Amino acid sequence: MTRSPLVWFITGSSSGIGLSMTKTVLENGDIAIATLRKPSALDHLREKYPPNRLHILKLDIVDKEDIITAFEYAKKELGRIDIVFNNAGCGVIGEIEGTPEEVARKVFDVNFWGTMNISKEAIRFFREVNRPQGGRLWNVSSIAGILPFASLGYYSASKHALEGATEALASELDPKWNIKVTLLQFGSFKTRFMQQESSPEFPVHPAYSDPALMGNIIRGLKENGVYRDTDKATRMVFHELASEPELPLRVAIGPDANTWIKQKLKTVEADITKYERWSDNLD
Repeated sequence: MTRSPLVWFITGSSSGIGLSMTKTVLENGDIAIATLRKPSALDHLREKYPPNRLHILKLDIVDKEDIITAFEYAKKELGRIDIVFNNAGCGVIGEIEGTPEEVARKVFDVNFWGTMNISKEAIRFFREVNRPQGGRLWNVSSIAGILPFASLGYYSASKHALEGATEALASELDPKWNIKVTLLQFGSFKTRFMQQESSPEFPVHPAYSDPALMGNIIRGLKENGVYRDTDKATRMVFHELASEPELPLRVAIGPDANTWIKQKLKTVEADITKYERWSDNLD
């Protein structure tokens, strides 16, 4: 039995996971509202798909007016959104001591504030525009949202913040609104994330120059790391997650994500168990 096409609202559609998700949606007959800062980057898709299937919108997620305009467009032209794939993001490579504060703040402006402003507008849209009420908000997180990485400290912190706010948001929603919130914790996939345009790299802080330090090892993975097939990941998201009636709050995507997050949780549990006696008799 065929279903009606779903409407996907996708941020960060110019490259990486966002572009792959946009193509996957279109290849499988659904409708994509593809948002990005430079719409001309999707001219190659504009030539391939009709305007009733592919809607390309300029959207910088740090601009609240852009966000409002994009969702108003969706309301006027399509009348509903089924899934918000909240993917736009950026990074920075550098030790905490060696990263300029203004750059770190920009990472938070995009990965946290921008993503949460999209989240709030998505919730409002699902509740007040969609008929029947409901929809799916998928916030794209990372392994780094659970396990922070040396030389990716501020990026990791922004994803930690996103995880906390998203979990709180999900707990605040009235179940009768039928809004489902999920964090997608991606592992290492073939994207432009580690390139200078997406994650500017700052020189190694002099105090951290020892090549054996983890921050320098992470830098080395830019060229030699294992990066998995992004298109396989987005096809899995489309065919498995989009059809799953009930998803958990978090879904780890990629063998490295599952392995490392499990190990992190084991470490946390072991530390808490070892020292929980210190909390005795504190009532």
